Amino acid sequence: MQGWKSRLTVLAGIIPFCTVFIELYFVMNSIWQDSVFVMFGILALVFLILVVVCVELSVVITYLTLSGEEHRWWWRSFLAPSSSGLYVFLFSIFYVFSQPALQGMHFISMMLYFGYMTIICIAFFLVTGVIGFTSSFYFVHKIYSKVRID
Repeated sequence: MQGWKSRLTVLAGIIPFCTVFIELYFVMNSIWQDSVFVMFGILALVFLILVVVCVELSVVITYLTLSGEEHRWWWRSFLAPSSSGLYVFLFSIFYVFSQPALQGMHFISMMLYFGYMTIICIAFFLVTGVIGFTSSFYFVHKIYSKVRID
């Protein structure tokens, strides 16, 4: 019974990833292919949309977990939005092998690329996870602060 909930938690990361997919492509082009990135306002807007999507996703996952009378909502509220870091890493693997300018990189350059992308993906994992957990924690605090025990 627990297996489908774990798979649902990992699959939920597709939603935040789809939010930042196009902007991620432009940012990676500017980092790895020496192009100029000039859309900082749009980047800030996409970040705000990412925060809203992570909050909504985490609150929905927490609500479904609590509705099923399961009290272990903490890790699901963290892992549901943060699993998008896995999808960002998978996209970075696709990106390096699909760009003609990056094909034929030396081994050291490839190791440097994957090292930096691993650090970026871990940071993305942690940021989205903290956003999700914090919002779920606030949500649970709000709904249980209204419960009266007489």
